[in-house]
Amino acid sequence: MKILGAAVAIPTSVDDSQSYSLAYAVGAARPALEQAGCLPSELDLIVSLSTSPNRIVHDPAIAGPRLAHPVQRDLGARHATVFDLLDADWTIALDFAQSHCRWLGFRRGLPVACPSPVARAVQIAAWRPSHWTCSGSEWPAARWRFDCAQRPNRESCVSFADTMRSQRRSCLRAGRAHPAEWWRFWGIESRYMIDQDAGETELTLAEDAAREALGLAEVDAGDLDLVLFNMTSPFVMHADGRRRFAPRLSRMLRDRLGAKRALDAGVDMACASFVLQLQLAANLIKDGRVKRALVCSSELMSDVFDYTSKSSTNFGDGAAAAVLVAEPPDSQGANWLKAVYHSDATHYDLVTMRWRDASGLGEHADSRPGVYFTLKPDAQEAIARFMPVAIPGVVSSLLHQSGIGTADIDAFVFHQPSALLVRAWAQRLALARHQYVIRVADCACLVSAAVPFALHESIRQGIIQPGSLVVIAGAGAGRGFGAQLWPWGDTAIDRVGTGSVNAEVRHGR
Repeated sequence: MKILGAAVAIPTSVDDSQSYSLAYAVGAARPALEQAGCLPSELDLIVSLSTSPNRIVHDPAIAGPRLAHPVQRDLGARHATVFDLLDADWTIALDFAQSHCRWLGFRRGLPVACPSPVARAVQIAAWRPSHWTCSGSEWPAARWRFDCAQRPNRESCVSFADTMRSQRRSCLRAGRAHPAEWWRFWGIESRYMIDQDAGETELTLAEDAAREALGLAEVDAGDLDLVLFNMTSPFVMHADGRRRFAPRLSRMLRDRLGAKRALDAGVDMACASFVLQLQLAANLIKDGRVKRALVCSSELMSDVFDYTSKSSTNFGDGAAAAVLVAEPPDSQGANWLKAVYHSDATHYDLVTMRWRDASGLGEHADSRPGVYFTLKPDAQEAIARFMPVAIPGVVSSLLHQSGIGTADIDAFVFHQPSALLVRAWAQRLALARHQYVIRVADCACLVSAAVPFALHESIRQGIIQPGSLVVIAGAGAGRGFGAQLWPWGDTAIDRVGTGSVNAEVRHGR
């Protein structure tokens, strides 16, 4: 890799409480790109590192999205793939970006180190790998097993048929305002919610799923080389209800599991984060630098619901984990072949997290100020325009580049925002019903955990078998999309809801 340009941006006053990250990042990016002789429109990849959950745009009420997509928009880097890394340092960002460019054939990347509230400085390096073309003989022969587990809390399932019963009284009151037709329209019958009174958090759910996946893979946590993690909420929830935004859960999960030798990092591409984690783990396995990787998504969306908004109550809580293990070339292992990604910063602010007082959410709502999931007033109309075509677009591009058609694919695993959208994607791609699953009726949209839940269900139903050709496609809040092609191999999963390693389904073992 050759670094062609670098720059920093430091505010004139460290006491400037109205400073925001985006201005610094863009201010440093432009001179770095000029030094590199690279136009923003020529960028293939933007990777940001960010700690602070807010100050991303010049609106102190907004707590998200993070930095990468606003940088893409303001630079005009419309062709770049973008994502955020959390709890990672500069060298890790360079390393991940280099590996990503190598295996996707990218030429130019732009890692961005975003300022935190304490140290407001930005580092930028515009670079291109010195060796980015790969012949077939240069590809490591390693394959991997894929073992996955999911851990929703079945005991705290919320039933919309019974006025949204839950632990939260504000949910009960607001739920009565939403007619049953609303849930039937979106194909949602029930969902899961974390029971904070019982000490459940996104970390405990993630740990349960991770330990189960490790057991299925017969991998000791101490032998892991890589732990990648994602959660959408800008805050980490303590068991006692206290919140914090740093450190993120990747480091905590690694420590709880005892994976002391593993590199850990948080990955954020909204609902497409799990798909991106698979990509990053696959890259490093193909580089021959990682043998055992854990990828995990855990979502606590019930803590950021605005129960007065019907749109924000289409989500549920849950966690999923997968273990990828490099194996000898003659084994029956899943092997990632090709991927296509598309980022569109035009829509980055359609779906946001906003700071506001919760007092308007009902008589029994939490009185503390908090962060709440919010859609812009015109978000539903905008999403209705681009979302039905975005996923079919990246999938069609992937199939075209791979020289195959939809009939050659045994299974499509889609993000699961709603049954309506999944059916629309399948119809646009002219898929047969046996080629995909819909997994929202019992759990609603699980954000970044939705794809692994659908993957889990596809394996459980036998739609995915050893030797199957599989497309995995994710969509992230209207601003990031990706599709991957995998020839499937040896897989072990737990049976849904059992929580028992002994009650597993094994294919090809």
